[in-house]
This record gives sequence, C-alpha cells and structure tokens, in this order.
Amino acid sequence: MISLFGRHYRAAKWLGFIAPCVLVLLSFVIFPLVYSLYLSFTDFSLTQVGYRFIGLRNFLDIVRSTEAKKSAFNTMLILIGSVSIEVVVGISVALMLNRIGYSRSIFVTLIAIPSLVAPTAVGAIWKMLLQPNGLVNYILSALGASPIDWFGKPTFALFSIIIADIWQWTPFVALIFLAGLTSIDPTLYEAAKVDGADSMQQFWYVTLPNLRRTFAFAVLFRAIDVIRFMDTVWIITRGGPGIATQTAAVYIYVQGFRFFRIGFSSAAAWLLLIAVSILTGFLLRLIREKQ
Repeated sequence: MISLFGRHYRAAKWLGFIAPCVLVLLSFVIFPLVYSLYLSFTDFSLTQVGYRFIGLRNFLDIVRSTEAKKSAFNTMLILIGSVSIEVVVGISVALMLNRIGYSRSIFVTLIAIPSLVAPTAVGAIWKMLLQPNGLVNYILSALGASPIDWFGKPTFALFSIIIADIWQWTPFVALIFLAGLTSIDPTLYEAAKVDGADSMQQFWYVTLPNLRRTFAFAVLFRAIDVIRFMDTVWIITRGGPGIATQTAAVYIYVQGFRFFRIGFSSAAAWLLLIAVSILTGFLLRLIREKQ
C-alpha cells in the first residue's frame, strides 16, 4: 500500500513539473494551430459580421492567385540567391578560420556579431545604407559610377533584400561549416598527403565528402528561415515596388493584417507550412542518407 502510494506521489510530482509547460504549449501553440486550420476553411474577416464555412475555396483562390504565385517566386529567388552565396562564402570563411590557431575564438566572436543582430535592426541598417543619399551610393559616386535606385527598381530592390540576408547569416553558416571541419579526422588528410594529393584534391576528395551532412544541415536551417522571411523585407521595402519583393510571409501578413482576410491568410499560412514540411522532410532524408 505504501509502495503504491509512493509511485502515485512520484507520478503526481512529475505531472506537477510538466503541467505548466503543457499548458503553455496548448495555449500558445496547439490551440492557435488548430484554430487557424479551422479558420482556413471559412471566409472569416475582421471587416464583416459573422463568417461561414467555404471548404477549400481559400486554398483554391491562393493557388490561382497571380500575386500569391509572384510572392512564392520571390521567395524562391531569395532562397536560391541567399543560401547559395552563404554556403560558398561560409565554406571559404570556415576554411580560413580552421587554419587559425590560438586566436580563432576572437575571430569567431567578431564574425558572429551580424547573426546576433535583430532582423528588424538589420533591415533598418541596410535601408539607411541603400538610400539614394546613403553610404553605398556615396561610395559608388566616389568611384565614378552612377548611383543606383535600390528601392525603385524591382531587380535592385530584390537584390538589396538578398544582400541584407547574406550579410546577417553568412557568419552563422560559416560557424556551422567550421564545426563540421573540426569534426573531420586529421588522419584522412595525412593519408591524402601520403598519396600525393595537393590542397585542392584534399578539399575535393576529403573535405567536401565529409561535409555533406553539414551542408544539408546548413541548407535546412537557412531554407526554413528564408521561406518565412518577413521582418527584414518589411523594414527595407515593405514588399515593393509594387509586389516585386513581396515574399510568401509578407503576402500572408498583408492579407491578414492589411486587408483583414483572416481565413484567407490562415489558408496561405497552412500552405506555407506544408511547403516547409516537404522541404524539411527532403533535407532530413538527405542527411540520414549521408550517415
């Protein structure tokens, strides 16, 4: 009897420890997630009284929407442009840091600073730098080049978003690759040297194969982050000019909080979640295959 009471007491004690976490999870994650799924099948709007169930109409309207397709295309351009450059530069920086000896921690701390800045602050910084009378155009003028209207032309506006993202997150990618480099067995390089491999051959046949999982992990992290990219874009261009730099996340925000189409924006958010889940599953499968 005493033993049974003791087991129930221990179970109740552990339940008391996890109950606050479970309540927070249910209140701020599970319930909003389920409720947004319910709203995605309705025409709920803050500009009208009441709402009704409309089935898959919101999802079909999004799939047929030219603006939604443009937003998805912009997101893919930023994803490809940012992540590809971040991976190339990140590997290069990681290789240089890996050659540094006792002072490596100082350089790691310094290059990590941009990743610690809030995305809204990054947006404000680059918006000031790329203003018509900003520092970037001043340097271009000093070099004899014509100033660029960074925010007035669609191509340059999208490029400004990519620049800001690369500046902030390349150090993070470099640190991921640096961790991958430090985990490679040094004897593999020694064996390659014995076989007569030069530096480029060592990189191609030793470093890159052993960084495959690290590569997939870095791309996974950055791809998920870029797909939900919103705050920096909103600060720099607000999706303009027109919808030239409007990402999927900005599109969801505009539909929900500018046009107050809560049901429609909920459906768009769920489509974005599905896209992120598919991409995550693909990259996780790639990571497992490289084990």
